[in-house]
Amino acid sequence: MTLKFVRKILVVILCMTGSLVVSQELFTTEIGGHGGIAYLNGDYKPSSTGMVQRDLGLTFRRIFNPRLSLMLDYHFYNLTDNATQPLTALFNPNVVINQQLHLADVLLAFNFLEYGKLDHIMNSSNFTPFLTAGLGLVGENKRTGAWGIGTTLPIGFGTKIQLAPRVHLNLQWIYRISLNNDGLEGLADLDDKLKMNGSNALNNDQVGTFTAGISLGLFKRDCKCMNYK
Repeated sequence: MTLKFVRKILVVILCMTGSLVVSQELFTTEIGGHGGIAYLNGDYKPSSTGMVQRDLGLTFRRIFNPRLSLMLDYHFYNLTDNATQPLTALFNPNVVINQQLHLADVLLAFNFLEYGKLDHIMNSSNFTPFLTAGLGLVGENKRTGAWGIGTTLPIGFGTKIQLAPRVHLNLQWIYRISLNNDGLEGLADLDDKLKMNGSNALNNDQVGTFTAGISLGLFKRDCKCMNYK
């Protein structure tokens, strides 16, 4: 009788332990904001105060597993500067840049470590560096009031730190290679007027951002964690 009772207790304990191992709350979606600095690698010599300027934006993540996620990033960059035209022999050397840039990126992010401090993964961590790349759009609001849209190839890297079960700190640098636009300054004289760029996309304007942001986990789910990985 006693042996049967002990067996029943052991079965209950094992079932409870198994339930704790394979069932854990996971957040499959994150949303947040970020701020930092942005800079344009264009066709002018920036002033000392115009080299880097403020960047603000929003971020959305869809978490597929501890290694892989899809990121949607939006950045607003107000480019203003009293700069110098490099081709002073051909054009007016002084240029006034007043341009609003809107950057929207769709990025695939790969974590170097199993992120999330998950009980069912031995080497999971609440800290990971990551690489990211994808496709993007850049919208420019010119001083004339007209809008222009171009495509970019964003690449970058960053670090993600879990501050709490729902709260994450995101540090990232992204560099955007413009595929079809060399006029992000909004001035015709700087828009490859002499047609010297050729077909090399690296001759087009490039935009870089370095940001720090906070994201919050949403849409938690209880899952069988053995299947999650």
